[in-house]
Formats: sequence, structure tokens, C-alpha cells
Amino acid sequence: MKNKIGIISVVVILAILILAFAGYQIYRNPAMFRSLSDESLGDAEVESLRAEIAKREEKQVLVAYFSYSGTTRGVAEALSEATGGDLFEIAPAEAYTNVYLQSNSEIRSNARPALDSTVDHMEDYDIVFVGYPVWWHATPSPVNTFLESYDFTGKLVIPFCTSGGSDIEETMPTFLNSCQGIAVYGERRISSQGQIDGWLEELDLNLTNPGTSGSGTEPADTADATNGSAADATADPAAGAADTQAATDTADLATETAADDTADPAAGGNTLVAYFSWSGNTEEMASYIAEQVGGDLLEIQPETPYPTDYNECGDVALAERDSNARPAIMGLPDSIDQYDTILVGYPIWWHTAPMIIGTFLESYDLTGKEVYPFTQSASMDTEQFDNSIAFVRENAVGATVHDGLFAEPSDTETIDAYLTGNGLAQ
Repeated sequence: MKNKIGIISVVVILAILILAFAGYQIYRNPAMFRSLSDESLGDAEVESLRAEIAKREEKQVLVAYFSYSGTTRGVAEALSEATGGDLFEIAPAEAYTNVYLQSNSEIRSNARPALDSTVDHMEDYDIVFVGYPVWWHATPSPVNTFLESYDFTGKLVIPFCTSGGSDIEETMPTFLNSCQGIAVYGERRISSQGQIDGWLEELDLNLTNPGTSGSGTEPADTADATNGSAADATADPAAGAADTQAATDTADLATETAADDTADPAAGGNTLVAYFSWSGNTEEMASYIAEQVGGDLLEIQPETPYPTDYNECGDVALAERDSNARPAIMGLPDSIDQYDTILVGYPIWWHTAPMIIGTFLESYDLTGKEVYPFTQSASMDTEQFDNSIAFVRENAVGATVHDGLFAEPSDTETIDAYLTGNGLAQ
């Protein structure tokens, strides 16, 4: 009898675990059980149309894009400049208030959210580029609304996506589900604006204007992991190529606040540059800052390393954020009393600072210390940056937490402006 009870208990536990795992996978892949079809034109028909359009001396191009954090917008603008195409934003009539839950629900239910505007004279265009971030391994639902709102007969529709790690092929089943009778061609993930010219040449449509689209922007897939996240960059809303306007805004902020921040915290005291980095971008930034301020460098390393796989790391980071976890740090110094000024660096993970930054800040008495956060992300979303600063302020009890630095690791001009503006470097 006891053996039977034991066997039943094991079976029940296994069943619960299997159901939990299945539920989690379904949540992460909301389109998993949708009935998706591909009724787009075949390869031969698409190639015939491509060849015909390529021969035309004048081609009318539209670059339509959906962007949540600004990443896809930046790529779309560069593509518009390179092709001479018109620009159109695919924007929902009602803005997202909880993008994670709403986007997941829309994809799961095959929703078609209303858009706030329409394209005038769609019939005039020969080529329509359609850009979007990868959300939940799928196409954001407003893009499907757009595709189903017009007659694309006789046009080439060319998808492009921005993502920190997911490939555009993950989104094609949901994209093609809205492409009945449409010639879909040349899809590509764009991880940096510098890839645009090469892509246009490969499309063989005689669209390339060499030298107009390259920006030297840091590739999205080298950014510290998981903006998840929801923004324009990951399989979940959150990551993508860098938004250079955000970097410009940061430089402006540094200039505007320099006059108000007259304290010289570095004078008469030692400086610590502590950082957490997953992919190496924040480490690059921290190393440069340490050289400029003459500070000691401390890497914040978790006792249990994060997975090297992008999606697996994102899962761990999300679970930590949702539970407000404080992951243990390996080799944490017993004291940092000797430092008056602490610069704390991190990537943006799931719209805020990684929870391990909370571990670091809560490990010491920071009373009277000057704390300067610095961060970077693939999407360069200022709202996410603000969230991270609020997190640092909440956990750096007793410290004066100054306005932070938000810049790409390679943007030394913005970094230098911040450091000199705050009296941290000459």
C-alpha cells in the first residue's frame, strides 16, 4: 500500500512539473498553438515580380515600421534615407500600458489592435519595407493589422526586424499568416544600421545609395543581455540596435546639469568603479571610465554564473526581477569604506538594473558616499534607464545618488562630458 502511495505521489509530482514546464513554454511562445498558414506567393512569382520592379527606372518605396522603444525607428529612418523611401509609423490607436502582458495576450489571441493612422495612396508604392522588433518569438500584432489593411498586389513586401538575439525566421510564421497573395521577399534581421547598404545590394533592386546608411552604431547583438527584453530587442519586448537620439539626450543632460553639480566628489578621496557585465559591453565602458577617473575597478560577479545562452539568461533575469531577488556575489570585498565616490555600472535587464546590483548596494553602509550610476543597453530606452536609476536610489541607502550616465560604450564623447560635468575627471 505504501509503495502504491509513493508511486502515485511521484506520478502526481511529475505531472505537476510537466504541466508547469508546458505552461511556461506556452507563455514564452504565445503563438505556439495558433493555427498559422502561409498563403503568400511562391518563390517563382516573387522572383518574377522582383526582376520586373528592379528594371523600373523610378521605384516608389515605403518604409513602414512598428517601434516601441525607438530602436526599430532608428533603423527605419536610416533605411528611408538610403532608399529615398517615405516613412510611416505603424502605431496602435491605444498606447500600451503594460507591454509585456498586453503584447503576449495579443499574440496568443491573434488580436488585431486598431492603428492610429493609415497610409495615403498605398497603391502608389512598388516596394514596402515592414520593420518591427521580435516580440515573444513572433510579429507584434500591430504589424499584422497593417499587413491586413491594404492591397499589396503587385508590390514587394520586405520584412526586417531588430533583435538582440532572436532571428527574423522566428517571426515569419506569424508574419506570413497575414500575407495572403503577397510577394514577401528578402527578410532580414538588422542588428546595426551599418548593415543596411549590404542588405540593399543583396536584394538586387537597384536601391542602394552607398554611404548614406552606415552609422557605426554598435550592433544590437553585442549589447549586454536581455532588455528582454520587451522593448525592441529580444524575443520578448525590449532590445535592438542602439537609439542614437538617447545618447544625444544623455550628452545634453550632462551639459545641462554640470552647472548645478558643483561638488567635486573625487577630490580628497578614492574612487571605485564597480560594474556587472554579461556580454562585455558594460565592462568596456567601466574600464574606460576607470582610466579617466583614476579609480579602482571591481567586477561584480555572481556566485552562480548566468547562462551563456541569451534566452536562458533572460529567463533567469526575469525570474530574479519578478521576485526582487538578491543573487549572491562571488568574492565581494568585506569593506569599501576607503572609497568616497562609487561609480556603479550595469546593463539594462527587463527595463531596470539587474537584481545583482541591489545585492552589491545593500552589502555596504553607503552613508555619506557619492554614487554615480552608468549603464547602456541595446534599445537605449530612457524610460528603462529612469527605472534603473530609481532602483539604485532605493537600494543605495544613505548615499547621494546622482543623475546617471546612459550612453553606448563606444560613445566616449558623451562619457567624457558626463565625467567632466560631474567633476569626476578633468
